Amino acid sequence: MPFTRLKAHALWLLVAALLGLTAPAGAAPIWNGQLFPVEEVAPGLRGTGYTVIGGTDIEAFDVLFLGVLPGAGPAGDLLLVETSGPLIEQTGGIASGMSGSPVFVDGRLVGAIAYGFGYADHRIGLVTPIGDMLRVLERMGAEDAAAQAPSPAGPRQVAFAPDEATAAQLLAQLPPGTEVLVPLATPLMAGGFGPRALHLVEGWAKRLPGGPFLTVPTGTAPASVQPGTVSFQPGSAFGVQLLGGDVSLSALGTVTWTDGDRFLGLGHPFLNGGAVHWVTSGAAILRTVSSAQMPFKVGVVTDPAGTLTQDRAAGVAGRLGPLPERVQVAVRVTDLDHPQGETPQRFSFWAVDDPWLLPDLVTVGVLQALDQGIDRIGPGTARVLFRLEAESLPQTLVRDNMVYSESDVSALAVGELLEGVELLAANPFREVPLRRVEVEARITRQPQVAQIVEVRPAATRVAAGDSVLIEVELQTYRGPRETRAIRLTIPPGTPAGRVAVTVRGGYSTSPSAVVHAELFAEEKTGEPVEEGLPLPEGGSLEEQLETFRTRERNYELVAEFYPPFGPLPPAESQAGAENPARTEGEGAPMAEEDRDQPRTHQPSLPGNGKPVQARLATDWVIRGSDQFELEIVEPVQEEEPAAEAPGSTPF
Repeated sequence: MPFTRLKAHALWLLVAALLGLTAPAGAAPIWNGQLFPVEEVAPGLRGTGYTVIGGTDIEAFDVLFLGVLPGAGPAGDLLLVETSGPLIEQTGGIASGMSGSPVFVDGRLVGAIAYGFGYADHRIGLVTPIGDMLRVLERMGAEDAAAQAPSPAGPRQVAFAPDEATAAQLLAQLPPGTEVLVPLATPLMAGGFGPRALHLVEGWAKRLPGGPFLTVPTGTAPASVQPGTVSFQPGSAFGVQLLGGDVSLSALGTVTWTDGDRFLGLGHPFLNGGAVHWVTSGAAILRTVSSAQMPFKVGVVTDPAGTLTQDRAAGVAGRLGPLPERVQVAVRVTDLDHPQGETPQRFSFWAVDDPWLLPDLVTVGVLQALDQGIDRIGPGTARVLFRLEAESLPQTLVRDNMVYSESDVSALAVGELLEGVELLAANPFREVPLRRVEVEARITRQPQVAQIVEVRPAATRVAAGDSVLIEVELQTYRGPRETRAIRLTIPPGTPAGRVAVTVRGGYSTSPSAVVHAELFAEEKTGEPVEEGLPLPEGGSLEEQLETFRTRERNYELVAEFYPPFGPLPPAESQAGAENPARTEGEGAPMAEEDRDQPRTHQPSLPGNGKPVQARLATDWVIRGSDQFELEIVEPVQEEEPAAEAPGSTPF
């Protein structure tokens, strides 16, 4: 077990001992198994709510019903309540993380605490009726719940806002006496992240549907029992886990209803994802923190419990037992500048197998591993190799490259990985379940770059079908000049004429626009970012993967020309070829047997608007470009010997 995991495990045992987290849950609420219908709710009705504010013990608080707001919620009616009692005094009111806390009247379940006030009276909140929540179970094959008739409106003027910032604006505009309610923020527990990665998680969460979310840094707790042994009760804390391992990301909520196998919680959506397959787990609350904005719970997930299968407007639902499929991620980082030598650090985590979330989750987890592996954020060069293993693919998708950044090498190093994961997850052809991601990165502060100084062709006139050897003089960063030779073959059938041959460094497409939109932006403009990736060329998934696998790399020398009378090159290709400063890109082969071996690619055939091209691997990120003119001539036709005349006699 790595040292960091030993520390986390020891810390968890200490916290558990201090807070009694290893003790069994507290007394369950008194419940006769019956439901309390909305039409029986009237102002002045009193009930009892249950939640966890420390450890795993379930505690009670008092609930006074103030009225019914018909049709006010995303799934139907909402019940206006006022909470009180020692628990509420301790927390300072309804807290983020209490979403799903069940409310009972005479042993009958009314619903779940789901909404509260920001910057106002935190004792006041809204309850989602259990009838609306039970409809979520229909998606799991449960019996239909009886529809509840609306009741008279409550005694207060109430408005709703999606978040606390909007609520503050509405308060200044609405008539006096109007209260503004917002959904209780879902605490998003982020463990194992450094400040930079945590900042990215916060920004990512703000762009997610559902919410609002309150991102709280916390620890990571190893699972101590097998999945399926955790039991939920109404009022228990539970987690929805998106990442687990050396990094973790989990939402905290409260269980509203359970029949021992299935459960309901939150009372509002998590991400409003519909049918999902996410990990659900037990949870322990470390502390409930009072806040003028809104109190909130801080906790950690404990043991895996089962699968969350529904994420709907009235709440979430799941089943205890087997866990869903997850994507395993292994990262090996070598800091080449470490004084104790080239000893790789290893990191591992898993991410939920969700095509919508997976690219961002994998990328931010790998970014944290790179940041932690070199223990800095700044310039440098990285050689990166990654492998993506997926079901239904005949072979593992492997990509290697080399990147250099003058400001943030780790951020640039994850760009192609994100693109590859998104290519598999979002491809339009068929479902490709990703199962394992392996990343190897070797990083140094040194700029391993070389600038093209001059190109010298061995000939400037060549026949179609022949080749020309091109010497390329390179100026390495603060080092000697090096010369490399690349052979460019003119395909047979190339039309005669003069062409401009460009010699440049290889480059790849820029990273896509999700997590990395903030990572790679030089200036934070606040403008909306275009979603998704431009797909690689190809009429099938196999063709797109091959394009991605074999496209140019930043460590390659590229010699190319467009055949005479052929289509003009795209404008972006011309700009890229002539811009010496365009390359901050990707990396070189990582396997030991391949690391120092140059690689040459066969030239492309003319046509279809694509250049004739040859590529040569080097040890540097190549920058700059140069050109020369090449004349292509018709091949010399050898004369056939004359045929002998009939009847002639040789001398």
